Amino acid sequence: MKTVSDEKFEAIENIFLTGRYYEALKEIDSIERRSDVTSEDRVFCYKLKTQLYSIFQPFTKAIEFGEKAVKKSVKIGNKFLIIDSAFHLGRSLCLTGNIKDGAENLELAQKTLDSIIDQETQEYLKRKAILQSHCKGWRDGFDFLLEKMTQALKIVEEIEWDYGRVNIQYELACLYQWYGKYSQAITQFEICLELAEEFDVFEQKMGCLSSLGTIYLDMGELETSLDYLMKSLPFAEKMESAYALSFILGDIGFIHWQKHDLDEAVEYYTKCTQMLLETGNSHHRRYSWILFRLILVLLEQNKFKKAKENLEKIKAISDFQSYRKQHLSHKIYKLSKAIILKAISYENDLNEIVDLLNEVAYDSLIHNEMNKIALFHLCDLYFNKLVKSNDFEILSYIKLKINDLEKLAREQDSFVILAEALLFESQLSLLELDTEEAKLLLNDAQKIAEEKGIHRLANLISNAHDKIIENLDQWENASLLLPDLSERLELTHIEDLLYDLVRNKLIYKDVNKEEEKPNAFLILGQEGTILFSEILNEDSFDPNQIGPIISKIQNEEIKHVCTVPIFERVRYNGYTIIKVKHGTFIFSYIFVGKSFLASRKFRKLVSEVQSYSEVWRNLLPKFESKQQLVLDDRIQLSTYLQKMFLE
Repeated sequence: MKTVSDEKFEAIENIFLTGRYYEALKEIDSIERRSDVTSEDRVFCYKLKTQLYSIFQPFTKAIEFGEKAVKKSVKIGNKFLIIDSAFHLGRSLCLTGNIKDGAENLELAQKTLDSIIDQETQEYLKRKAILQSHCKGWRDGFDFLLEKMTQALKIVEEIEWDYGRVNIQYELACLYQWYGKYSQAITQFEICLELAEEFDVFEQKMGCLSSLGTIYLDMGELETSLDYLMKSLPFAEKMESAYALSFILGDIGFIHWQKHDLDEAVEYYTKCTQMLLETGNSHHRRYSWILFRLILVLLEQNKFKKAKENLEKIKAISDFQSYRKQHLSHKIYKLSKAIILKAISYENDLNEIVDLLNEVAYDSLIHNEMNKIALFHLCDLYFNKLVKSNDFEILSYIKLKINDLEKLAREQDSFVILAEALLFESQLSLLELDTEEAKLLLNDAQKIAEEKGIHRLANLISNAHDKIIENLDQWENASLLLPDLSERLELTHIEDLLYDLVRNKLIYKDVNKEEEKPNAFLILGQEGTILFSEILNEDSFDPNQIGPIISKIQNEEIKHVCTVPIFERVRYNGYTIIKVKHGTFIFSYIFVGKSFLASRKFRKLVSEVQSYSEVWRNLLPKFESKQQLVLDDRIQLSTYLQKMFLE
């Protein structure tokens, strides 16, 4: 039995939850100095210290106390203490990159939980929920993990455990973020933030704000991202958490770099590295990563000497971690060295640069952003060679590199990288004069970006698609005349695109979302028969144009066999037409202007058609059986279309 009262430990945990970490640490130290402290009390103190040091570091202390807690709890035989100790040690080990040992401790926690006979107590249910919500088997897939976390959330709601509810809601939001489901992740983090405010859970207030900042950064929304990160900063500063601060300061520095505020970027990165040094985290992979990002800014400032000095710091970390063959710092060092050599001694060190980039790109330790940067730098090197030599065999090699990146992105569910790879691949197809393939690739890329809420990137992709159809006559002439590479390049924006991709800046480019002017909507049956037409703008659309437009819709069709709907774009007489096949029907939207917002509306409509939403559940059977629509049907569909395209 404990001699230190449960109320005392509960008071410490409450201090902990409100972010007063050093105050909690002092209270724990005072308990450990007491003469009446029991073995169980001491393990509980070790467990709390593991939690605390995993927040404000150094991690070495978190692991030190975690190992003590596990060893002593196993010796005592208290199953709940074994579960808690192994769980928190496992998390700390995972945070340092030691996934193997971390997983072993999490497995120990789970096995101990499973061995408990009475599985109806609140103490058992709390731990069951926490372990379910923190399972890290990402390879098991989103649906499996979502089910686990939903079950965990249901448990804590039933036992009315407020802290557990906040904590598991946070893990649920992180799951959506991990799988690139940004819109859902934002919603879940907003729910968690409300709960954290309601129950005054300090750490998750900071976590939600910083995570929202990171999501908007991943979506390319710099200003929104910066707003959330600046709101999270005071929380991290109060926590004095080197780990949390390093992420926030690093992301703020990255935003300033993207905005070309280079001095501000250097200032934030420098703050971040100094703070990591002062807290004993100079060998953590986060320190290497911030140094790498700092190097990119210094190269842009032409401060090559300082860039090399930071490279030496990364090398020292890499050498220190040499006992771990796959440590991320090795990969960061190789990529940093390759980029520096490419910037200052490209001709002399070309072979070494290529070797380093290949090592990073194809390292068995996957880090999506580094693999992406390395592969695009390789493409850049070979693209320069292609331009100089006019040897089209090199183009095939570049396509192989992009296919490798596409495969990696699909395997890792990295949707930004996948969309970017498809966009670049479409421009390579244009160089081969294959406009049909280019349009298919852009269709896939835009679908991915839109579904994941990456609207800035989707807009860029849409503009690239518009450019193809605007210049379709030139491409058709080119396919007959077979111009040389320099002439083909003039019809693409591939060099500018590659410049942004190499610097990891494409998604952050400013893009104007120009409104389209809706004109008409058509539903065509077989052989081009008009089943329904709606003039959306009688002032600017000539109904006499419908006949030629239908002919254009029928004549312009992608020849490739596809298993998913293809949203084709056609230009006719100043109009843009987006069309898609659904069964025996062709749905078409006719407008003037840029296609991005137009395609979003049209995709939403088609999605509702495919899911048989209320309007279409009533009307589609009538179209299929060639029934005449009654007046009420036409009014219903007309009202629906006006709302879809005009509001």
